[in-house]
Order: sequence, then C-alpha cells, then structure tokens
Amino acid sequence: MNPMLDKIQTRLYTLFAGEPYIDLNDGDSLAVKQSLRLKNGDVVACFNGDGNEYLYSIDQTSKTGFSLQFQKSFPNPADAIPAITVYIAFTKGKTKDRIVKELTPLGATKIVFYSAQRCVSHPDVKSIERLRKIAIESCRQCQRSTIPQVEILEKTLIQLFQDHNFLPASATLFWEEAGETPPLQISDPSQPISLIFGPEGGFTREEVDDAIKKGVTIRTLGKRILRSELAVLVGMILAQSQRNLFR
Repeated sequence: MNPMLDKIQTRLYTLFAGEPYIDLNDGDSLAVKQSLRLKNGDVVACFNGDGNEYLYSIDQTSKTGFSLQFQKSFPNPADAIPAITVYIAFTKGKTKDRIVKELTPLGATKIVFYSAQRCVSHPDVKSIERLRKIAIESCRQCQRSTIPQVEILEKTLIQLFQDHNFLPASATLFWEEAGETPPLQISDPSQPISLIFGPEGGFTREEVDDAIKKGVTIRTLGKRILRSELAVLVGMILAQSQRNLFR
C-alpha cells in the first residue's frame, strides 16, 4: 500500500490528471461522488496512467458534476517494478475479463491474447474496449497508477515468435507435459520478462518445439492440470514473488 494514498478514500481516472483545474461530469465520476457523498474541500487522488498520483481538492459540486483544484503530485512507488508481458491463448466466455482484472494488481504491464492451435474460441476484437475499462477500474481499486496495455492479436504463437518485438530469451512458456523441470527462476529480476500460457487443451508439440528453437524456456506449474485462468495467476505470482512485488 502507498502511505500517501492510504488516507484518501477516493481515486478517479481521468486523462486530465495533472491539469490545474478539472471539471468532471462523466458517469463513473458522478457515481463515485454520489456513493461516497463527496463534498467541497474533500481530497481525491487522480491518475491518468503515467505512473503519478495527482491530488486534488473538490472546489465545487453540483447535480451534474464537480470541479477539482490541483494540490500536488508524486510518483507512485507501487509502479516501480520491471515490465512483464503476459501472453495468453484466447479463452471463452468472461474468462478474459477476470484475467485482466486479476493480472492488473499483480503488476502486468502488457496483456496479450493470441491464437493457439487448440483454441476453442476466436478473437473478439470488439471486446478490447471493455477489457481496457476493466484494467482501469482494477488500477483504481488497487492503487496502481500505470495502466496495463491490453491487446487482442489474430496471430498464432509461431507468428508471435517471428515478431521482431518478441524477445524469446527473456520468455518462459508453461507446458503441462514438460515433465520434471527446474522451478521457475528469474535470473535478473530487474529486467523485463514475458510469460506464455496456452489454451485449455494445452500446447501442441509443434508449438513447443518452435518455442524451444527460439530460445524460450519451458517450465511446468506442477503435477496438477490447472484451468487456463488459474494457471495464468499461479505463473504470474511465482514470477512476481521473485521480483519483490509482495514485499
């Protein structure tokens, strides 16, 4: 927790955080104002995704909105962690929503949904805005000031490996058929890493072999078969526990 934010009950997301004066009349902000019964003089924290917290005092309130006056800003120490990108095979139903919601407080900086050979669902690009809103709301609740980037790609795992932005040397792929493997070990916690998770049906041998050829590390999450949603959270916690996220 951030000591400077602990005494502030209200956090709001706005692209205008940092401006000397802000007028808020969007539905989400009004809902927060009404539920917490905010009044003139109350202090609220605002964030815009740049890693800083901006403190404002409520200057005026009305039935249609309220105005904020800037007080001070400071970097949010909760966001001072190395980048981690999480690649997740397409999931069905609302699983993507829950994954984004839970990965945000765990420190994911980028969440990428991709297509694997055994995926039973297909890319739903229309859901990207909903997922981004979920990430913002999760940031608001967990006192995080940077918003994870969420992407839905119509790419296979093999195509991802061919992407020049993908760094296989810093990536770990979790495969339930890997047998006895050493536990996940982050050699340099200060460097960016990537975690790769497969679909409910698991990776194919072809996908794993291609990953190995590219230099990706293969690990398991134990002897039990985990649902894809749970596997993502377990792998993320194992990685972040070695990067001092929980200290």
